[in-house]
Amino acid sequence: MTTAQSAARIAWLALSEHAAALAEDALPAWENLDAEARARLVADAEVAIGATSTMGEYYGQWLASRVSDGWTHGASLDFAAKTSPMLVDASSLSDAQVSRVTLWHSVCRAYWRALS
Repeated sequence: MTTAQSAARIAWLALSEHAAALAEDALPAWENLDAEARARLVADAEVAIGATSTMGEYYGQWLASRVSDGWTHGASLDFAAKTSPMLVDASSLSDAQVSRVTLWHSVCRAYWRALS
């Protein structure tokens, strides 16, 4: 397993726990995600790991990547339909959404730094 794969899996677990703590819809377990969804999350982790920028700049890179891959804004995260409620301008993110982006970015970066 690569560093990015491990970072993505761990960050996904952190997001799952975050969603549970906020009584939000449960995220599927990493093992229950299809290969394409896991690959998308690993690519997201690679962006976070490679980012030498702020969380806000990382979000901009993430957003541009998703849009260029055909994703659109939707009420819920759906890998098959390529929809996410996170596909909004950074200034439109709710506090909970900002915390999710920060959590993902921080976990991926911390895991990478711990192994470097």
